[in-house]
Amino acid sequence: MGARADISTMISYRSTDLGFAEELLGLLRDQGIFTWIDREGIKPGTQWRDELFRALKQCRALVVVLSRDYLSSDNCRMEVFIARSLGHRIVPVMIEDCFSVLSEHEETKGLEDTFMMRLHSLNVVGLQIDRSEALRRVVNGVLATSGVEPSLHEAYVSYSGNTDGEFATEVARDFSNAGISSWVATQNVHVGDNWRDAQARAMMGASSHVVVLDENIVRSPVLRTEILLSEALGLSTYTVLPPRLEGEYEKIEAMMHDLDSGDQTYRRLTQVQYVPRNRLTELHPLLSADIQNRTTKD
Repeated sequence: MGARADISTMISYRSTDLGFAEELLGLLRDQGIFTWIDREGIKPGTQWRDELFRALKQCRALVVVLSRDYLSSDNCRMEVFIARSLGHRIVPVMIEDCFSVLSEHEETKGLEDTFMMRLHSLNVVGLQIDRSEALRRVVNGVLATSGVEPSLHEAYVSYSGNTDGEFATEVARDFSNAGISSWVATQNVHVGDNWRDAQARAMMGASSHVVVLDENIVRSPVLRTEILLSEALGLSTYTVLPPRLEGEYEKIEAMMHDLDSGDQTYRRLTQVQYVPRNRLTELHPLLSADIQNRTTKD
């Protein structure tokens, strides 16, 4: 496969993680992505900083292999800072838990809002994946640099925290299998995206909002902003009860009380009859009608 001219990528890593960096290098090149790495790009006798700066200016994406060792290096943090300052896409791969350290350095402050692959835990906002899937998503995060506009999704699926990520993914897949395109964070946020912007863009393109209910929903500020934006956009809202709450009548009652006692944003959810997992098909015609109504309005 020939190198793609529209995507030029650089891998930034600490020397102790060279083995993993080379694994990424092979995966990216297998997809035809032109990829620069210092051990090849800096020739003997050249000024290494000049070569590094040249590569940083020319690349469109920087794949960052994050670890505590990486963040302790002034040179490594410099690479991230320069790439961000130039407006390049940052595709972070966290090989050990160092999330809390990002805000300790000026060069990496704000990187927390970039959707990163947590290879150390193999968890994508509540959805467990295997290593090969994680690496595939990293490659897709780089491919997203080509700037292809995402297609619109009819249903935007929300959930709270890490508890119901798998069920929310199941709900989205159920809709997709019925021919209703759906967006859910576990599947549709690319590594390297600003996850807040990605969620907002997806909701702007949706015609329906499906919320997976959760007993801690009123303590989820991110979900609250999604519900608020959904209301502002005039999206139809539906609620789904996860299997773990089916038959848990006291928990359901307490949850509804919390929602009704909250502000108007949360109270909206109590005005909609939820559906359990075995009745998801009842939402299919409603979601299809929503997209038809939106098309008519547009």
